[in-house]
Amino acid sequence: MSDLELTPEYRDALRDVAGDPSLAGELRRVLDDLNQGELRDELFPMPTRWAPDNYALFLDDDRVMQAEFQRRVRSAVDDWHARNVDRISRLPPDDWDRIVEWTGKQFRAELSGWSQRQGGSVGSR
Repeated sequence: MSDLELTPEYRDALRDVAGDPSLAGELRRVLDDLNQGELRDELFPMPTRWAPDNYALFLDDDRVMQAEFQRRVRSAVDDWHARNVDRISRLPPDDWDRIVEWTGKQFRAELSGWSQRQGGSVGSR
């Protein structure tokens, strides 16, 4: 679906809703469900920085969750290279798969633990 043609007044109203913390998450989900990525990105620009334990942000914005997951995978790969620099110069595909799987499990466990402490639950993201 292409982005909606919205009047400037309607866009301003959506910006107001996006600025309300109690409504922003729902608006983001609606825009995602409607496949309105450009409008979502306009109303909710991708943050350029976040704390590695900002679970509320990760659960609220899939783009940030994916970026944080990729950052964690890169960090784990860097750690692997630091431990194996003398033995192997290239990460074997099986080790890559294990790193991605382990990092994903750890990240999901962190998100789930945080969410449960907040009284919620995490789906199978």
